[in-house]
Amino acid sequence: MSRQIYFVQSRADEVAVGHELAEGYDVLAVPTRWRGPEVRPQLPQELETRGLVLFPERHWEAVEANITAVTDGSGDHHVFPSAGWCIRWNRTKPAEGGVLRAGRCYLDDDEIPGAEAAIARSREVFAFIDTYIRWTYPGIRIADEASPTYIGPDLADRLARGRAVMNKADGTAYGVRPNPEFRGPG
Repeated sequence: MSRQIYFVQSRADEVAVGHELAEGYDVLAVPTRWRGPEVRPQLPQELETRGLVLFPERHWEAVEANITAVTDGSGDHHVFPSAGWCIRWNRTKPAEGGVLRAGRCYLDDDEIPGAEAAIARSREVFAFIDTYIRWTYPGIRIADEASPTYIGPDLADRLARGRAVMNKADGTAYGVRPNPEFRGPG
């Protein structure tokens, strides 16, 4: 079974989530893909890549044991398999013309024999991320998507003040509606 949540957020919104994860859950991250076999886990907010693999610090050895070369001959490496004990975090991707491609947090939490404790901890971390976003992100982007796309508080403020735009690929603006689950700042 997999779980996911979509969002659009500013860098400030992203950093706020990263701090909460580091303080409450000892979460570290590595890029989804990197050059060469060596990688150093860091706090999520310290990495600049769009795709991240998040995991509780105490599971670094399991993550490190599953680093493999990507088979395309690029010399890149990634964590494989990551199902169950790693959470994929794809950041909001800005594009030309105010287009913000939604980010996504994803957990494939199928059972893996011998990894029950790690999977349980990843489920806890994902549940926190899901709740944090649903309760502290004030808006939802109006779109044709089946799943809601939550708008981070800093980005929502910047949109309201006219300091940011959130356009569709055709250049027209997305609408925003209040998030009915919003409970206020974290």
